[in-house]
Amino acid sequence: MANLKNVIIIVISIGLCSCNHLKNRDITFKDFIQNIQNYPVEERNVLVQEYLSKIDKTPIIEDNEKIHFVAYLKADSLSIQGDLQNGWATPHKMSVINCGELNLFYKTYEIPSDSQIEYQFVLNGEAVLDSLNRDIEVNFEFGDRNIFRMPKFAKSTYLDLRQEVKKGSILSRNVKSKNESFLDRKIYIYLPPNYNKERSYPVMLVYDGDVKLYTTPYKNVLDNLIHDSLIVPIITVFIPAMERDKEVCDENIDFTNYLVNEIIPFIKADYSTYNKPENWGIMGASGGGMISIATGLLYPEYIANIASQSGTIYENWCNDKVLFSTYLIKKQKTPLRSVYISVGTFDLEFPDANTTLLQEVRMFNQKFDSLDIKYKYYEFNDGHRDSNWNQGLADILIQFFGK
Repeated sequence: MANLKNVIIIVISIGLCSCNHLKNRDITFKDFIQNIQNYPVEERNVLVQEYLSKIDKTPIIEDNEKIHFVAYLKADSLSIQGDLQNGWATPHKMSVINCGELNLFYKTYEIPSDSQIEYQFVLNGEAVLDSLNRDIEVNFEFGDRNIFRMPKFAKSTYLDLRQEVKKGSILSRNVKSKNESFLDRKIYIYLPPNYNKERSYPVMLVYDGDVKLYTTPYKNVLDNLIHDSLIVPIITVFIPAMERDKEVCDENIDFTNYLVNEIIPFIKADYSTYNKPENWGIMGASGGGMISIATGLLYPEYIANIASQSGTIYENWCNDKVLFSTYLIKKQKTPLRSVYISVGTFDLEFPDANTTLLQEVRMFNQKFDSLDIKYKYYEFNDGHRDSNWNQGLADILIQFFGK
């Protein structure tokens, strides 16, 4: 990370319901910018320092939908990258005001009042965190990011650990594949509280399962929903990705065969499960959403509930003609029971292809419409990441296994 000594970096999201974050502020940020430009360069530093001294916490929200990113530092240029910058595809250069030794950088956006946004600054070509924003989203693949939530963002009430709730147990099992195309893998199995071998349980399969289990509150959601009697007790199988690109697209049909012919029999052999497809579900996010859809379309006789969160779906995507033609043959006898599809309005963008994931998912939904495949569809003012997808976990589980 770049050396940030003697650097002040601040994000200000100006909004009406968070005025407590800014003490004694009597002008808007727009007025502030206009005012300091009316002063000589050598006098601006005092004005900026005075303005920033009134801020005790960032981000600050006012007017619900207006956001000003601000940085005050010694640099010639500064950019910002994140959900608002073409879904992380294109950093936006920030406007600059010369204040002598330091420069004031700023960038303004207007976004929906229920948005959840991640961002980083880019200083000398290196991503840096906003040091005054204590909300940080840990990202093992791309580095940590700052996150902030607009006033009307409502966090799911089922994500937090509740001490009074009975907890399910987690077991790990090694599955040796009979198919040389796929590596052996350790799967993780959630058994609900008071698991009883004498009764049968529905089953949810979760792709990218190790990530979902150990870096998201998925288990909390299961424990809380079962405790609140919002879903029946279920077994959940967390399946890690081993060679993700190959499993998701290049050989996604083979991988669905692996799930149906190896993972499902493995679970049925050792645990008390229902056999009917309406009691089995599969879900995944990003490429895992493609796995979920592919599995449901190819094998509705095994799994009748499928959920795709920000599924990376493109026109004429991996084997889609085979998937849909196969499902049409099976549809009358074993139709899908429940389909959940979601995407972020600030999800991935692909400037070179002149498209966005939001557009692609909407187009893909038209295929479901044309084939009279019923589904529930959600768009969240959020980006492409777990903190977005976690918001929908309870909805998916209730949709599939609600009482």
